[in-house]
Amino acid sequence: MWLMGGLVTEEDEGIGQEPTASVSIYHPSLESWAMGPALPQAIINCRATTTNGELIVTGWSEEDECMCYFARRNAG
Repeated sequence: MWLMGGLVTEEDEGIGQEPTASVSIYHPSLESWAMGPALPQAIINCRATTTNGELIVTGWSEEDECMCYFARRNAG
């Protein structure tokens, strides 16, 4: 399972939420999480799929106030 983008709370402040470009990958056989390659830009309301070995990610960029699209070959 991959978690990509979204909103995170500032740990030091404990308030507010900021968009993130982080990617976390869960490995069920190891029952552990690892950091994946960061998205090119912080996005929220992220959706992702794979097709022909390519990872397709869409989401909303608050910074640019637009819908973003990212693609990365060899998604595995």
